[in-house]
Amino acid sequence: MEDLRITDITPEQLAQLTELAGIVIGEQKSEAYFEWKYLDNPGQRNFGRCVSLDGHVVGSNCSIPLPFQVAGKECLSAQFVDAMVSPVFRRRGVFMTLLEQTIEKMDHAGIQIRFAFPAPVTLQIVKQSLPDWSHVADVPRWICVVDPMRATVESAGGLVRRLYALWLRGIGFWARVSRPRGRGAEATITEDADFDERFDLLWSRVMPGLRVSVNRTAAYLAWRYGRHPEKAYRCFAVTHADGLDAYVVLSETRMQQIPTWELVEFIVAPERLEAGLALLRDVCRRARQAGMAQLSTWMLPHHEDYCQILSQAGFIHSQSRLVPGRFRYTVPLVARVLDEDELSPSPLMASNWYVSMGDSDLH
Repeated sequence: MEDLRITDITPEQLAQLTELAGIVIGEQKSEAYFEWKYLDNPGQRNFGRCVSLDGHVVGSNCSIPLPFQVAGKECLSAQFVDAMVSPVFRRRGVFMTLLEQTIEKMDHAGIQIRFAFPAPVTLQIVKQSLPDWSHVADVPRWICVVDPMRATVESAGGLVRRLYALWLRGIGFWARVSRPRGRGAEATITEDADFDERFDLLWSRVMPGLRVSVNRTAAYLAWRYGRHPEKAYRCFAVTHADGLDAYVVLSETRMQQIPTWELVEFIVAPERLEAGLALLRDVCRRARQAGMAQLSTWMLPHHEDYCQILSQAGFIHSQSRLVPGRFRYTVPLVARVLDEDELSPSPLMASNWYVSMGDSDLH
């Protein structure tokens, strides 16, 4: 490490971070993307560190501040979003040095809650090297197949694809007959481009039931989805004269080459659950019309009302070996609390959390 220089992440290094991302993750990110995430986030700062050799960035580790609430009380939080080290400089202690210095910056800033959704390899590093971090939960991914044939792997042979599509149809039929179908309400559903005060009003109705979560204010939503420089999100909402009863935010992607809509946000007023069901059924119909094969989202199992709505709309998560792996997939959530006695309920208990796909910067 003696020939390497470690500094804070600055605007002058954004261009080099785009190059590093291309090398490490094989995906070219723009300078605007890193500026949006590292500098223009809700806290207008980052807790990142980068390492340079002869003025060239060869590694970085970054977390960003996010608005957060515990039982309706605002608190300081940060999410780990990026850890990149050039292959040439791996196994030299660079990753751990950057990680330790990033954590030290958060300690000095008084960040109460730190969380991340690590990849499986990184999760093992966390467990081995950061014993004060807790593996809080494994967040289930739910899948709704709207076109079984398109939801098969295109490289498979014709007979294999047809058999796989038949399997998916059977799973969908089992899901429909094994759960109450439910009735969605008559609802006015519109596509909303602006995150305005209506979203704040809905959040004020929803937040009391979501004890530990990112604070989903209109300002946060506008930054996260309205100003993202590389992704075009779409928002559909159940509207009425006085505001909103439910909304979803969608992102289009290809999951293992399968065209997919990701429901990165799904929020429903607790007294209007039927509006949430009507909204999901409408979104599934739109997905099929748009040529999507499936939809996916995250939901923790203790949110029983949300899980019931997802099931009634055709979404499935199961640990049964009788279903394909995509229906069994989970994402780890890890967290550390600076002083657990100051926060109640505990952010280290899975049953207190509400998370969405949009809580991960990968979606």
